Amino acid sequence: MQSTTQQQGGQLKRTMKTRHLIMLSLGGVIGTGLFFNTGYIISTTGAAGTLLAYLIGALVSGW
Repeated sequence: MQSTTQQQGGQLKRTMKTRHLIMLSLGGVIGTGLFFNTGYIISTTGAAGTLLAYLIGALVSGW
């Protein structure tokens, strides 16, 4: 039985659904925000404040 994601010849189809594009965009936005905001936080609060902010963020997000 063949899966719907496989073609004849055993190779996968190259398809992207809307949800894939949304998740890629969301990941890019979040990643960019983390990199840019880290520099601002370090310049404002120093290394200890940055570490504390990331620890609080990790706890809030359920890590």
